[in-house]
Amino acid sequence: MTDIARLHGERIWLVTDGTSERAGWQDEFVSLLRERGAAAVDVLGVPAALGWTARSFLERGADQVARAFRFLGGARPEPGDPGSGTTPGPDLVLLDSPDVARPLELLREVGEARVPVVGIVTTFASPQRWREARVHALIVPHPGFIPALGERFTEGMLEVAGPPVAASLLRKLDRTTLRSGLGFATDERVIVMDASTWTPATIEAVMVQLRGAPSPLRCLFFHGGRPESADALRDAAAIHGVRAGMFGDLGDVEEVLTAADLIVVGEGGGLVTPSVVLGRPMLAIDGRAEIPPLTSSGAMWSISGPMELSRVFAEVAWDGVPGTLTSAASSMARRGGCPEVVSAVVRLASRRSQLLHAPTRPAQPNGPGAQPGAEPENARSAGRFEEIGEPTARSRAPVAAGDARDQLARLIMEEKQLENRLADEIRERDRWMRRHELAAGEDDHELARVAEQRVQGHAAVVRQIGQQLEAIEARKDSVRKRVAGVRRGEQPPGPASSTSADSAVEDRFRSMEVERDLDRLRRRMTGGDDGSSTESGRSEPPSSGEERPGGGEETS
Repeated sequence: MTDIARLHGERIWLVTDGTSERAGWQDEFVSLLRERGAAAVDVLGVPAALGWTARSFLERGADQVARAFRFLGGARPEPGDPGSGTTPGPDLVLLDSPDVARPLELLREVGEARVPVVGIVTTFASPQRWREARVHALIVPHPGFIPALGERFTEGMLEVAGPPVAASLLRKLDRTTLRSGLGFATDERVIVMDASTWTPATIEAVMVQLRGAPSPLRCLFFHGGRPESADALRDAAAIHGVRAGMFGDLGDVEEVLTAADLIVVGEGGGLVTPSVVLGRPMLAIDGRAEIPPLTSSGAMWSISGPMELSRVFAEVAWDGVPGTLTSAASSMARRGGCPEVVSAVVRLASRRSQLLHAPTRPAQPNGPGAQPGAEPENARSAGRFEEIGEPTARSRAPVAAGDARDQLARLIMEEKQLENRLADEIRERDRWMRRHELAAGEDDHELARVAEQRVQGHAAVVRQIGQQLEAIEARKDSVRKRVAGVRRGEQPPGPASSTSADSAVEDRFRSMEVERDLDRLRRRMTGGDDGSSTESGRSEPPSSGEERPGGGEETS
């Protein structure tokens, strides 16, 4: 049934942090609001909203300070009033980010707020961040998000609609045609990996897992336009000899996601929302990236960390993505888009009086997230995707001692931070192990079960941090080897020609080396390090399950 309810000449402000403009849905959203009866729709950034208030204050005089600062109060300048040159105040304020609500709270403290403020959850990542935002109502893209909001919003303060997305995400696409156009082979399994929020250590760990991936697998990395992520992907792929592709532009991303077999996402990644809208199956790379409505419905897999990716790669390469995951993801597709969100806005506008008098409850604060930036200028494009994995001049060449010291200093700093986190997690793991023993000794099975879950959670984090430390150690070793070439006055040899027999031998040795490296990593992660040494003669780093010794100075 078509929603025919309309607005009644309201003036609406959309106060934005810029995400809606980058996501491409803002223009359609504004147009639809006007079609449904809005007298005007102004799109403002926070500085513009604050500027309106400041101008009103200066032009109207100190005796009208309450009215001037009440920019959410809908006050209109009268003809001839000194403030008549300012933009009229709104009847309804929409926010596209919880971060936008923070600076506006200062203004709402002055005078009585008489205009409803509505938050629009535009992404499937971290909806609980809205719990701290002082808004009268919230539009969420899925009912499964409501429990995460706790008791902050009562009945009547919530609408389920959207999320608002660019119209291109909602167009019908033929997957077979797309795969052919993108150059994907018929028997090729394509995995898109959202690395836009990954640390260099996580990227390094993923590349290690890809070294032994079966050949029918093709990986494409999304770096979100972040130059640091793109550089880390290039370096790690070159060091580990992994052939892959990468891209950073969200333009036409629906084509890539539709053609892919699986999308791997991290916490706060930029591909989560378009993947949900398109109904594509996803894998959360760790527990922090899980989205409860998706995991509970079977539309998202979850693993404890990058160390499990080799198993996933093998399963997808040979058996494909399970049909249950694909069908569950398809059933979760959210294709209402901007029209659905506009209808929710109209319904909330009709309940303006109830919203203004609805009780509010305090909420616990949550941290802000990051947004993707622009496409890096140094991307080496080859068609739709930049090919990475062949060592470039920058990754092959020896580095000067000064540059090496800078690189090592950054790696050591990151390593020390991880070591501190590792020590904290080990302490917490051991504390909950003792509590588990205490509860079991008292025959309190409920508390024992809770303690066991905590132990498992901290143990999983210990394994992840240990894997990240291993990746940092590999990067430090790579820098040392490159600077050693400068000290010897040597240039690394270029690729040598080889016979087919040489190639076969190389393949066999490479396979053995991959299995050896994975076996060592598994032993370290489980605390079973046997103290063996690497080819360079140095000792293996400590197991991730144990404290790493400190106090030694790193030298280049």
